[in-house]
Amino acid sequence: MRFWVLSGSEEHWVRALEENKWGVGSNLKKRWDKLSPGDVLAFYVKAPVSGIIGFGIVERIAEENIPYWQEEVESSQVIWPFRWYFRIEHLCEKSWKENKVFIKDLRIEIRAGLNSLTNKEAISSLLTRANVAWKIDVSRLMAPEIVKIAKVEEKPVRVHDKIRDMIRDIGEVDNWIAEIEYPIEDLGDLDVVWRRVPTGNPTYVFEVQIGGDIFQALVKLKHAFDEWNSIPFLVIDKKLREKARGIIGGAFHQIKDKIRIVTTEEIEELHNIQSKDKQIKDRLSLPFANIP
Repeated sequence: MRFWVLSGSEEHWVRALEENKWGVGSNLKKRWDKLSPGDVLAFYVKAPVSGIIGFGIVERIAEENIPYWQEEVESSQVIWPFRWYFRIEHLCEKSWKENKVFIKDLRIEIRAGLNSLTNKEAISSLLTRANVAWKIDVSRLMAPEIVKIAKVEEKPVRVHDKIRDMIRDIGEVDNWIAEIEYPIEDLGDLDVVWRRVPTGNPTYVFEVQIGGDIFQALVKLKHAFDEWNSIPFLVIDKKLREKARGIIGGAFHQIKDKIRIVTTEEIEELHNIQSKDKQIKDRLSLPFANIP
């Protein structure tokens, strides 16, 4: 089972989805020859959508000489004769621009009408993002080796949990109601939230991303901002800072000026300073407390 990315304009896709078929010209015939029934297809729409809008499975391959797309009909010439029909596995709701899956940071090839995708990590990240964005079961689109990658814990547990717990401790020392693994509707859990009152919505929300897919963490942070007007914090390894900024500036530009990026080193430094401060105050029996 191969994985392919089909790339075309929005107008081209609207027509393609009328009969669930795609086609390429003679310049891509060698790729077309490698297509097989059962191969997985990702539907990529070019700018201004710029993202994946759905998935399909190859059902039948055919060479046709009848004009189908607008350019072919207008010129009375078949431009893309090497075609195939597919079964739609999932198609996101319109508007496509708002509901597409962002893939720019995954460096997936999208220049041609038919692009082979062999990088297992990229496939896993793409399908995981679709699962989060569209709430669909993508396991049926995964080859066994991809399933194994998707099931691997993407973040080193010991380091992740250590930083998460430090963030909770920092909040508690400053008299916030700090909770870990706070449930967020249909998206799993936020790593840490700080609240002012027990029944209130989170004021600050934190996602710790040591490795793996930053996109998923940002989806949860944006949801918290949209739902509760929480101030979002992305806590990452310093090596991921520029990558995170690039993703935020693209798919998450709506919260670009709201989200705060903090490194794990900064959290550790603050935790150490705060711990020493508290130890000294406790030893001296000083009744100092920081009230949010």
